[in-house]
Amino acid sequence: MKPPASSQPRRAVAAAFIGTMIEWYDFYIYATAAALLCVLSLARRHASAERVELARSLS
Repeated sequence: MKPPASSQPRRAVAAAFIGTMIEWYDFYIYATAAALLCVLSLARRHASAERVELARSLS
């Protein structure tokens, strides 16, 4: 059974809103993970670079 025509725009707006919210949540998770991985990666590289500089200065 098909819903009345007057409820169709409301359903479309609700579906668009839910889809947009899911998309923004997905973007938030991706951006947070990317920022955390970037910080961890750069911290690890920085520590390695410090060790190399220390080794060079001692030899």
